[in-house]
This record gives sequence, C-alpha cells and structure tokens, in this order.
Amino acid sequence: MQPSLYTEPHYPVPSSTTLISPWHQSPSMNLLFICNYGQNRSRTGAEVFAGQGYQTRYAGIYNSNRPVTGELLAWTDKIFVFEQEQVNYIQTHWPDPEKRIFNLDISSRYCYGNPALGRLIREKAGAWL
Repeated sequence: MQPSLYTEPHYPVPSSTTLISPWHQSPSMNLLFICNYGQNRSRTGAEVFAGQGYQTRYAGIYNSNRPVTGELLAWTDKIFVFEQEQVNYIQTHWPDPEKRIFNLDISSRYCYGNPALGRLIREKAGAWL
C-alpha cells in the first residue's frame, strides 16, 4: 500500500512539471483540474490522482503563470472544476469544448494539501473515473 499523499511532507512542484506516477509509463487517462488560481484545489486534485495511473495537470482561470489554455483542454481527457464560475469561464472562452466538464462543487475554503479536500476530490472525481 502506498503512503497517503497527506502523511508525507509537501514538496514544491515546479510549474513546468506534469505529475506522472513513476509506476505507470503509459497513463490511462489525462486529467485536468481547474480552479480560480491554480494553487489550492486544482493542485491538490492533480496530486491526489497522480500516483494512480493518470497523467495530471492543473491550472487557474485567474493565474497568468498557470492559465487555462486551448492546448491544455485539447490534451485532457476529462476536465474537473470546482465551481460553476470555472465552467462558465471555459464555456465563454472555448464555446464548444470537446470534453465534458465535471463540476466537483467544492468551495475555495480549503488550503493546498488539506486532507479533507483530498478526500472530497477523491470521492467526487473518482465517481467519474
């Protein structure tokens, strides 16, 4: 059994890093997590699923360092957002996205790496995987 992501100390992930499990050379699915700033919820979501055979990335609708782009949307198999605001942003800027958007409906009250946030993301996103 792998140790829980939240029992280990957090480490900085360079902005250019794509989180890929070292045990899976051919990920089965590309997952994109989008929140407002790409710092707390989306980053946690990417880390929660990174070690499970998924290639993950994260972005923020208001983050110029890690923005949502058409290239990211084309890359992903599934788009996970946390609020209706992010759904609206994607649909406004890319009116006909080819991928379905899954709204996890998780508020911004959680900080990066919060164990309760990790459990919520795993439970809600896991239902669609």
